[in-house]
Amino acid sequence: MSQAVPEIEFYRTELARALKELEFGINRYSLPRAQADEPHDPRIHGTAGTTMDTADWGPQYAETVKGRAIAMIQVLEGKQVFVECVNDGFRTVNLPSGTINPSLFKDAPKRETYDTLDSLLLNLSPGFMKQVNERLETKLWSVFAERQVSEAQETED
Repeated sequence: MSQAVPEIEFYRTELARALKELEFGINRYSLPRAQADEPHDPRIHGTAGTTMDTADWGPQYAETVKGRAIAMIQVLEGKQVFVECVNDGFRTVNLPSGTINPSLFKDAPKRETYDTLDSLLLNLSPGFMKQVNERLETKLWSVFAERQVSEAQETED
């Protein structure tokens, strides 16, 4: 008989997977460890991701995020934001003073919830948008080149 995964673990896992998929467009991210001895797992956290004790994020952080799925993300422009995965999507979170440089949040977007983490990052980071566009352009050129080769082979037959 399998044991049900607590709801918060579902959200933490979803956040970690989304960050790993999108690490091409962010400088770094970190997720709090559930336990102090939890190792960094690149299959979950990716190469840009780290885990850290919540105490490393600031003295009031541990109580603030208890029972929540939150990650710290440094976007390509260097700004750090905290993002939370909730039942209806992803949103930025303003943490209390005493955490990592609260002045970083003065330009934070409204507490709007986005369906996906990439939607949130597209609205937050011009650098992320540029990376997404470059990846899309590369894929489109690849498809175009494949089609050209395919059409050339059909013409020869």
